[in-house]
Amino acid sequence: MIKKFYVSAVFAVLFLISGSMLFAQDANSSPDIELPGFQLLFSGELGYAGNSDMEKFTKAQGQNTADEYNAYAASIPIAGGFKVDETSSPDTTWGVDLEMRFFPGSSGFGFGMGTGIHGAESVSKVSSPHYADKVEYTTTLLVIPFVGTVYYETAVNDFSFVTFGAGLGKYYGMLDGELSSSHAIPGDVEVYEPIGDASAFGYHLKAEYSLFFKPLCLTVGVMGRYVQFKEFKDDNITIDVDAGLTGVSMYLAAGLAI
Repeated sequence: MIKKFYVSAVFAVLFLISGSMLFAQDANSSPDIELPGFQLLFSGELGYAGNSDMEKFTKAQGQNTADEYNAYAASIPIAGGFKVDETSSPDTTWGVDLEMRFFPGSSGFGFGMGTGIHGAESVSKVSSPHYADKVEYTTTLLVIPFVGTVYYETAVNDFSFVTFGAGLGKYYGMLDGELSSSHAIPGDVEVYEPIGDASAFGYHLKAEYSLFFKPLCLTVGVMGRYVQFKEFKDDNITIDVDAGLTGVSMYLAAGLAI
């Protein structure tokens, strides 16, 4: 359902942008329309990325947690019964970005530089019918991008324009595993909690529609992106988890346009 929602939303935005392009040629013929030469945009993003390997890792660590709790209970001895109830999908991604864009001259072409923080999370819930403990194993992926984009902007009318972009960048990722519980975690329960780092190059394509009220701008856009980390390093240990931001996303941006 989540994937279908994002795909439908992306096609809706693309339809809006494509419809706007029907009016762009006539608008560009007017010498009175002046497009912004500089933009400073702050954006928020929601997306879909296929991170099934990250979900499998979280579920496996959740099962390890249940096994550790059951082994601890058997050593006392008391009843165990701990099991994994559910593991949430990390396919939904979020992000915030800050980007500067420059459009020198009147050709419509420009370039941008940006950074931000993006993430995804998967939670495995563990419980037993004999205890009130609510145990969770959480795997979090955080990504910091440093990207450059080549843009082309064209007017729709005197207060709106569409923009297309293509770019690449360097991405730095961190995979963090953490065990938590509503009650004290027994000292004999030991579950792997990695903090691993990775880096990778990625690339992206963008399409946007912007409302322009000088010196302010409001933008809605869609982006397809490939960013994939094949493994993470935790000291001298390699964590074989294939995760990233590869997929499609929608974003809203606001900022200066002068």
